[in-house]
Amino acid sequence: NNATTRRPPIYGAPRAAAPTPARPHARAQSGGESECVGDWGYSWCTEMVQPFSNDGVRDMFWPPAAFNLTSASDECYAEWRVRPRPQWPVTQFGDKAHSLYESSNIVFSNGLLDPWSAGGVLHTISQSVVAIVIPSGAHHSDFMFENELDGQDVKAARATVP
Repeated sequence: NNATTRRPPIYGAPRAAAPTPARPHARAQSGGESECVGDWGYSWCTEMVQPFSNDGVRDMFWPPAAFNLTSASDECYAEWRVRPRPQWPVTQFGDKAHSLYESSNIVFSNGLLDPWSAGGVLHTISQSVVAIVIPSGAHHSDFMFENELDGQDVKAARATVP
């Protein structure tokens, strides 16, 4: 199979394995047929290699899994016929430390309860490359609809960007 012939996933179907930071390309079971969970698997394999491990103790991801690039590469090839290019974002866009100083009109928001925030931009770079840090924010909480249970920092972050 390749990305052009893949059917969209059936959301809400029982999942045999859920994606985690160490296993973003985990496979799901739907009607006895394996399929990648959404399009994230292909994106992970071609553009967004994020080498995280998890232990199920200091994080919420289960089962424990140590990241292994060789194994991940083999899984990507078996599923999508592509190999990961771990340095592609740096090659394409430059590293965070340098390329952001040459950028403009970007707002980065990071909820610190989001495990991915460790790789985020947590400091404002310039007047037009701004970081909004949300201490009680989780993954995408700043993008969700307003809720009466939102913390003040989430509300303030939403009010910051028109």
